[in-house]
Amino acid sequence: AALADLHERLRRALVDRHGSCLRAWRIEFDLGSTGQCAQADFLRICRRVGLEGEGHQLLTSLGLEDTERGAAVVRFRDVAPKEAHNLQLLEGILRRRFGFDLDRAWASIDIKRQRSVSEKTWNCALRDWHFTGSPKHVFNGLDRSGIGRLQYQDFMCLKRLSGWSAPPAGSTKVDSPKGVNKGIESLQGVPAEIGGKLAAPFPR
Repeated sequence: AALADLHERLRRALVDRHGSCLRAWRIEFDLGSTGQCAQADFLRICRRVGLEGEGHQLLTSLGLEDTERGAAVVRFRDVAPKEAHNLQLLEGILRRRFGFDLDRAWASIDIKRQRSVSEKTWNCALRDWHFTGSPKHVFNGLDRSGIGRLQYQDFMCLKRLSGWSAPPAGSTKVDSPKGVNKGIESLQGVPAEIGGKLAAPFPR
């Protein structure tokens, strides 16, 4: 329970500062847009958000702290597993419908070719895609500036934000309705279970 409370304190601190863990990740953690954060930077950010002495405990609880090598890096799924799971669901949609071609996906959202879209337009598109996660949380996280408009370049950040790679050869074919769940097990991202329990939807 103590560790769960500690992780919740980190999540709450990031949301309070930036409105979204994903936006916080982009602004605070992933400055190099590599999809990962060094341990030293993670500890520095923990101190900045008020978790002065808990950073090492958080790393240890994630199985990341290695005093001998110090090579393990922190990824978004380590900081916010529920939001990362939401992104994982979106990845599944992008693979099945667009072969993970983000330009094609964006073109289906930004039909007016304005290079940015409103949250309403975004929500409508994801509803048409039968996205089962929270469109609002993805939008808020990708909208780095927080102005309520999702920019093209922010959408293109999806790969490196989540550490996604290009789909494997032969995986670009769109699934039939019967195969809608194919490939989910191979998706990168959050394990099916977090802390021994199935990941529950995060607060909306």
